[in-house]
Amino acid sequence: MTQADSVLSTPPTNTSALPVDPTRRRLLSIAAGGAVAAAVPATVIAATVVDPIFAAIDEHPSAIAAHDAATDIRAAFNDVNMNDEQRMQLAVLEAAVDGAWDRLEDAGITLVNTDPTTLAGILALCRYVEPLLNERDTVNLPEVIYWDDDTRSSAGGALVNVIAVAVRSLSKGVLS
Repeated sequence: MTQADSVLSTPPTNTSALPVDPTRRRLLSIAAGGAVAAAVPATVIAATVVDPIFAAIDEHPSAIAAHDAATDIRAAFNDVNMNDEQRMQLAVLEAAVDGAWDRLEDAGITLVNTDPTTLAGILALCRYVEPLLNERDTVNLPEVIYWDDDTRSSAGGALVNVIAVAVRSLSKGVLS
């Protein structure tokens, strides 16, 4: 899949063996549990593998919050009749807004470029982006995504493509 290159706008620590229980009931429960585990499809078991989409989803709201905070501070700064010191302060605030914007932009690009590798990842991505796609006049997702093959799409279109690629891979048994 082509990648967007620009946008507009612990495992358990208890490793001890199972406790020894000489009763028949305990033995049968362990055997039944093993039979159930053997019957679970590999795709379900492998879903515990770390899916890279979760890191992208975790970073995005953090980047939104940082951008919102930087723009709120900048907006509260009185930039009328400034002296030299205030102009320098304003430059620092504007640099902070620019840095927060760059982080948000990078998080948005990562979000639309990261293919989920599990069903749980696909579901998490869908649930995360649904409210973002319903927002109006927001910078939380890129407005237009320019792909490295000179095509472009909306954030919604890019996300639908990422999900389609993941589902197609899953149906071919590539995903876990």
